[in-house]
Formats: sequence, C-alpha cells, structure tokens
Amino acid sequence: MSKVTAVIFLGGIGGSPITDMVANCQRAITRDTIERIQQAGAFDKVILVAERPERMPPAVVEPSGQPFHFGRKLREVIEKYDIETPFYIGGGSSPLLPSSGLKSIAERIASTTDTVITNNPFSSDLVAFNPGKAIEAIQLPATDNPWHSVS
Repeated sequence: MSKVTAVIFLGGIGGSPITDMVANCQRAITRDTIERIQQAGAFDKVILVAERPERMPPAVVEPSGQPFHFGRKLREVIEKYDIETPFYIGGGSSPLLPSSGLKSIAERIASTTDTVITNNPFSSDLVAFNPGKAIEAIQLPATDNPWHSVS
C-alpha cells in the first residue's frame, strides 16, 4: 500500500463582517478536518495550503501564493513533498465527513493504482488519486470548480 498524504486548501476570504464570519467558519472546519485526519490513522502527513499562515498543528503549512492557480499549486505541492498518493480536500468543504469515512477513502486509494476518487468530478471538494505523478497527464484546472462561472 502506498502512503497517503492529505493536502488541504484553505482559501483566503474576508474583508467584510459577513465574509470574515465565513472565513472563521472555514478555519474552524479545517481544524476539525485535520483532527479527523489524524484520528483516521491512515495518512502519512497533512499539508495545509493557505493564503495566510495558519497555526494548525500537526499540519505542514505551505503558502498558496499569488496569483493563485489551483491545479498548478496542487502539482507543485505533490512534487515538492514527493507525494505518492495525494488526498486533496477543501478546507471548509466536508465538516460532516467522519474520520472513519476519511480512513475508508484513504485505505481504498492506497491499495489501488490508476484510480481517482472524488465527491464530484465537476466541482471537487475531495479528490484522491494514485499515483500522484498522474497529475502530469491532465490539464490543470485554475479552480476546484472549473464549471462555475460568475456572470
């Protein structure tokens, strides 16, 4: 079985009372997600990609960089940390996914090859794939929701 690394992206929103409130919720969900990942016992490490340095041990914090491009940043993290099997999850996206669910997905992706697991191929809050180097073979999306456009 290959090693699975959780890669959590935490977006940088804020600037008004309402968006600050949403950002605080996303950070709280991210902290809970990191705890559930640790409880799952199926992950090698946790890497948090964030616009601002976030204090969320035991995660390795990686700055998101500007301008932000989702696919390029994910590829960069996979290459930098030599990730065998990446398990991407949006920081505020899965507050109800229990540690047993995270463990089940991690164990399944670790025991296969040439496999992708996602919650939604058109707007992924969660995507795990094996091998990690497969990211070189796809067109990299600018966001985790390439089908969403604002008019």
